[in-house]
Amino acid sequence: MGNLLIYKSSAGSGKTHTLVKEYLKIAFKSPERFRNILAITFTNKATEEMKNRIIEYLEKLSEDDSNSKFIDLKKQLCDNNTSPEEISINAKRVLEGILHGFSDFSISTIDSFFNKIVRAFAKELKIPAGFEIQLDTDEVLEEITEKLWKQTGNDEELLNYIVDYIRDRVSKNSGWNIDKNISDISYEIFKERYWEKKYKSGNTSPESRENFINLINELKEITDRFEADMKSFALNAKEIANKYNLKIEDFNYGKSGAAGYLLNKILVNKEYNYGTRVSDVINDQSKLIKNKSDKKTELEKCINDGFLQSLISARDYYDINSKTFYTANEILKTIYVLGIFTDLITNLRDYRKENNVLLQSDINNILLNLMSEDNSPFIYEKTGNKYKNFLIDEFQDTSSFQWKNLKPLIINSLSEGNKSIIVGDVKQSIYRWRSGNMKLLLSQVKDDLADFNKEIETINLGNNYRSKKEIVEFNNNFFLKAQNIIQIDNEGQKELLEKAYLEDLKQDYSENNKGGYVRIEFIRDDKAEENTGEEIAKVKILKQLPSFIEDVLSLGYSHSDIMILVRTRNEGVEVSNYLVESGYSVVSSESLLVSSSPKVNLLISLMRFVINTGDILSLSEAIVNYSAYLNEKNTGFNKLFPPHSIEQVFYNDLPQELFSRDNKTKKLINSELPGLNVYELAERLIEITGMDKSADAYLIKFLNSVHEFSSGKQSDVVSFLDWWDKNKDKLSISVSESENSVAVMTIHKAKGLQSKIVIVPFVDWVLNLEPNKGYIWASSPEHPFNKYPAYLVNPSKGLENTFFNNDYVEESELTRIDNLNLLYVAFTRPEDMLFAFVPLSQDKKISNLVYSAISESDVFKDKINKNIFETGEKKSYKAKEDKNKYIKANIRFDHISSNWKSKIVIKPKNYSIKPWDKSFSEVITGNLVHSILSGMKTSEDLENVIYQAEKKGEFTKTNREMIIKCLKDILDNETIADWFSPEWEVMNEKDILLPDGNFIRPDRIIIKGKEAKVIDYKTGKENTVHFTQVKKYAATLTEMGYNVTGKYLLYLDTASGSNYFIKEVK
Repeated sequence: MGNLLIYKSSAGSGKTHTLVKEYLKIAFKSPERFRNILAITFTNKATEEMKNRIIEYLEKLSEDDSNSKFIDLKKQLCDNNTSPEEISINAKRVLEGILHGFSDFSISTIDSFFNKIVRAFAKELKIPAGFEIQLDTDEVLEEITEKLWKQTGNDEELLNYIVDYIRDRVSKNSGWNIDKNISDISYEIFKERYWEKKYKSGNTSPESRENFINLINELKEITDRFEADMKSFALNAKEIANKYNLKIEDFNYGKSGAAGYLLNKILVNKEYNYGTRVSDVINDQSKLIKNKSDKKTELEKCINDGFLQSLISARDYYDINSKTFYTANEILKTIYVLGIFTDLITNLRDYRKENNVLLQSDINNILLNLMSEDNSPFIYEKTGNKYKNFLIDEFQDTSSFQWKNLKPLIINSLSEGNKSIIVGDVKQSIYRWRSGNMKLLLSQVKDDLADFNKEIETINLGNNYRSKKEIVEFNNNFFLKAQNIIQIDNEGQKELLEKAYLEDLKQDYSENNKGGYVRIEFIRDDKAEENTGEEIAKVKILKQLPSFIEDVLSLGYSHSDIMILVRTRNEGVEVSNYLVESGYSVVSSESLLVSSSPKVNLLISLMRFVINTGDILSLSEAIVNYSAYLNEKNTGFNKLFPPHSIEQVFYNDLPQELFSRDNKTKKLINSELPGLNVYELAERLIEITGMDKSADAYLIKFLNSVHEFSSGKQSDVVSFLDWWDKNKDKLSISVSESENSVAVMTIHKAKGLQSKIVIVPFVDWVLNLEPNKGYIWASSPEHPFNKYPAYLVNPSKGLENTFFNNDYVEESELTRIDNLNLLYVAFTRPEDMLFAFVPLSQDKKISNLVYSAISESDVFKDKINKNIFETGEKKSYKAKEDKNKYIKANIRFDHISSNWKSKIVIKPKNYSIKPWDKSFSEVITGNLVHSILSGMKTSEDLENVIYQAEKKGEFTKTNREMIIKCLKDILDNETIADWFSPEWEVMNEKDILLPDGNFIRPDRIIIKGKEAKVIDYKTGKENTVHFTQVKKYAATLTEMGYNVTGKYLLYLDTASGSNYFIKEVK
């Protein structure tokens, strides 16, 4: 047996058992040998599972466990020189050694191992002392994208990129709100695809704006020159045609003919590709003339006078230059995306320096320069461990960079005659979007280790210990047919697919695993339009789910035996919500979203209304949520339509503490609410609406999220709502997996898991690369495109005519394989029964592939009846008694929201706004003026407060002079000048405690003896709420014994930078 074993482990083939067995074989060579073994996994969960499994196996083997599983394992571990008794002794010794030297028990994630190496070599790698490894990439992305938004205020080029990007999104009907999409672009920094191309190109210079601008100019020159030259050929032809008084209709085939190519397609439509009629005319010029033309003489003269030569010149020029033109054109379509990406890389580079951190994604890049065969022994010693044996799990998810960094260590190990193990299954490679490279397992490992060919042994784990016979045989036959149907033209990808699904597909089942059942239902709706049809199919499927669950339960299975697999998080939410509404308990990290709670949605809609009382949509949502769920009246939607008045319903039906009265005639939002920070507002709204009277997991999670947000850099309501819109789909409540609930999860999350019953409700994801969703990296060695390592381009068919064709074809075909692999993972999770619903579509989706693979198969086609395929038989099930099973008490606890002022008050900060927001300059300038006035006690303080603001970087180049001028104009006003006179005692933004425990915080109170004046600063338009607020401040001061002689509102109408006006409150 060779020293490098590559185990190809299809689903359910006992991969972890095999790895542990190989680990024990090596560890049993001596009691201390475990210290020289490194087992690498890809998740912390897998690491813990392997550690526990090794400890369990050692414990059972040392105790002579009578379980047949361990008796068989002991036999497998025996060789000619080792008896079963010696295995028990070895197991005991190794177990004792691990327990006494647990820190040397090296079962690690690949990231943890690489991090250890980087820390050991910080000096050699010239990494600053005291650096930290930043694991939270989301936090970093938020920082660098926030910086990007701020840069748009002073960076016209960057702003143009953003605007162009928005136009592209709108043209694709993808909306103009691009915050999430900018984050998606920034994630590309952490993927290997760009960096692979960068290193391959040899262009290792840092990305710069100057190089980028030069590239744009060069690309524009290419497209302009091509279009001008093609136009000149067409104009020349037009001039000759005019000379003979010929029009386009006089030529054969008119606009669709060869003459039309020059005179219409190029000149009018600016399209340059030609068809067979152009080629035919060049070969036979008579084809330019109609058979019965009355202008035959003129046409012949025209053709011979240069018209045909213009056509030939256009054709030849196109053939030589079109690929360069189309490549430049495709790059220019999305050049703004590359511009944003380049600036994000620059921001990330600055972030690393400023914070002295490395990102987890940096580690692989850094190690590429360190790892080599010559250095590997030194690396071993420096890291403090002399690893001789490597065991790598889930190798199909290994990235190219990770393999390059592991390879020298494997080579060193093999050179010393030590054993290493690689385990994986290409058919379960579904993480290519995280840089996983399935090609490594199929061929590249052998190619890279060609010097050790005699040492490499490939072993196929061909038995399925998970699924019953009918499921195993269905998957054997189904995927054999499916891989034959899927369209793969590239020889490299074709070989990849065949190796995965021909050589390693077929599995045998265990003799004690006979039986099983598979049911695939095809959903048709030919009469409906495409989009409507998809929705109708989805509703049909959701309605059927409860009956299938009940059918399974009637056979003796429990809810926890059922796993429902979906492609996307949104589908998980739909399924979970429907099942919950149908009375089922559901557990799912994806689908128990906080945003699905009507109470939470009510709070969000009320928050939106508090900050913008003109928001009718939020008002309407509040009515629906409150009426339907809190007040148990299913009349919310009806109240949104005549004869009802939406505003009247809102003010009458919702709790009256939300409102205050102006002159006892018109209700307004409670003046207390707009002044609260987001956590204060959330707790106050919970108290007002009565949600604090009983426990609610969604509400508690929401409050925790609000608290975490407001403990950070911002705590105002606007910023929170902006954050909520971006992150609401990531927040879910945690539910114990031991509860008797149906599991709902994405297929990606289910990888490595299994369940007795698996239901896949929506087998209809897109099979091919989608041209309007996302971008792909493409590169070319051709000049001038080799000046940049790679370009983010739209994955459209237009790339077929460019130098990026190879990248496009590869990405298209690997995407098909990805989606087939996704189906394989879904269909191989069940132990006893598989149910799938397949909504058929006219689009190229996985659903059509499933239908073709079944209906065209000689094995399956006779088992289809009324659009339902069935094989096997449903049988009763008797669960084995679990001695450890217990009944979990339903513990109830009350969550009472205490008075919010007993909490720490977090001062609100300015919120983030975008340059295209309507109030951009007004809010920025108004807030700064407000801040400076709040920092002044007298007019003499102005210079010092401005100096402090400049030191903090609160001014930009564009607004500095404007703000200073605005402040001086304000302070020149006689009334305002009196407010800043040294005669007054000043209280700026001081809290005043009210008898009921609440607080108020006026912007400025000035006091002279018992005389007092109150001033509040506002931006924008007058609002009656502002007047009510100031009256409340004055009334409080009066109750405190002051004679309030003046109540003022200073409106900083700063759109122009200098306007303001004073309103005295009567």
